[in-house]
Formats: sequence, C-alpha cells, structure tokens
Amino acid sequence: MGAVMEPDQRGRTDTGLEIILVSLALVLSIFSVWLSSWDPLWKWMHITDMELRTSLGSTLSIIFLLSGFLPALLLQNDRLGRRIETRCDEIVRDIATSVPQLHGFQIMDSEESYDYLARNLPHAQRVWNTRLGDSWDTSRYGSASARHYRTALEVAINQGLQFREVISASWAKDAEKIVQATRKRPDHPYSFTVVRDSALPMLNFIVLHYPDNRKEVLAGWLDSRTSRPEQDSMLFRDPRIVGYFQTWWDEIHRTAEPRNSSARSD
Repeated sequence: MGAVMEPDQRGRTDTGLEIILVSLALVLSIFSVWLSSWDPLWKWMHITDMELRTSLGSTLSIIFLLSGFLPALLLQNDRLGRRIETRCDEIVRDIATSVPQLHGFQIMDSEESYDYLARNLPHAQRVWNTRLGDSWDTSRYGSASARHYRTALEVAINQGLQFREVISASWAKDAEKIVQATRKRPDHPYSFTVVRDSALPMLNFIVLHYPDNRKEVLAGWLDSRTSRPEQDSMLFRDPRIVGYFQTWWDEIHRTAEPRNSSARSD
C-alpha cells in the first residue's frame, strides 16, 4: 500500500502544479501572439489578411491562457475546500471537548432505534425501560426492525440481561409473554411494574448499563405518543444526563404497581 500524502505536503504539491500551469499558459500565450507575425506559417495556411492573422493569434492566446488558468483555479478551489473541511472538523472536535454533554449524542428514527437496541442489548448488563401511553394504546411491533428487537430482547434476557421496566396497562399482556418466555431462568432477570393510573402521553426512554460500568440512555423511542406514533430518538452518554433519566425511572417505578414476583426495588 502506498504512503498517504500529508495535507501540508499535498498543499505544496498543488501550489507547485498551479505555478507550472500558469507559467506554461503565459509562455504559450506569448508564443501565440508571436505566431501572428510569423509569415511562413500564414503563407503555408494561405492567409494573407493581417487583421485575420491578428484575430486568430489573439484567440489562440486566450485559449492558451484559459487552458492554464482554469485548471489552476480548480486546484485552488479544491485546496480551499480541504482547508474548510479540516477547519470544520477541528471546530467539531473543540465543541465536543468543551461541551461534554454532546459526547455520544445521536438522533435516530424509530427503525434505527430498534436496530440499535437489538445490537446492544446482548452487551448490556442491566436495563431500565419505560413503555407508557394512553389506555387506548395497544401494544404492537409493526415493523421488521421492531419484531427483531422483540426477539433480541427475549434472547438477551434468557442469557442473563437484567431487564426492568415500568409500563402502561396496555402493555401488560406483552410483558406477561416476556415473563413466560424467560421463566426458565431461576434468577428471574425480567420484571415489570404497571402504572396505577392511565399515564399521560410522555417521552419513553431506556437506560442501558454495560459490564464496564458505562451507561447510556435512548429517549423518545418506540411508542412515545407526544406527537405521533413513531418519533426520532436521542442517544445520550453523558453521565449527568443518564443520571437524570435514571432518577426519573426510579420515581415512575416508585408509584407503579408490581405485577410479578420478580419486581425488586434494587
């Protein structure tokens, strides 16, 4: 594999090429002007009119100038674009360093959210989730990504993922199905509680805790009902933001009703 050219080295190479192109264009332009007074050429072409010779020489001179200056201009624009891109990358890195809350921040649509969770649930150690909505809201997994997430959830729980969630009554049947599907584990890694009253439409979220003590929260995912059935989600990894959502989950859980024997308060 060839060596990668450094930006400074590439810039110097482009500058040298621009100088060569412009110099060559000037030389050819001057040469074309001189051609208008070179009689043997015009006699060979059977052109004796001096004005016509001058016009042709000037046209040829302009063509030579453009053939050198236009590529040089394109090289300059390309180099300027690379400088702007490099500077933008530096600004993004500076912002990410000075504003740690933006670390790991992403926006995903509902399908991307399902896919992200399906990929990461097997790597998590503990999860706190909400599935809250109006009483008329019925549980559903209406896409291939959603169904894949649902399958991945059962697999992860059966492999030892500690998954706790607070849900609305409309999700109780699905939660009971998860209990039955994961009952073969003696440590009951899945538990859920149901809110006592009909919950107002709210932002749902899920907190994932990994074995290396990392935590992240995906908020606004799946079946939030604040504006439309499927919303974009936001992923945060800043510890303070994750801690805020963890506290929020604890408060919701505290006022909910345990519905199965494995609903512990830890």
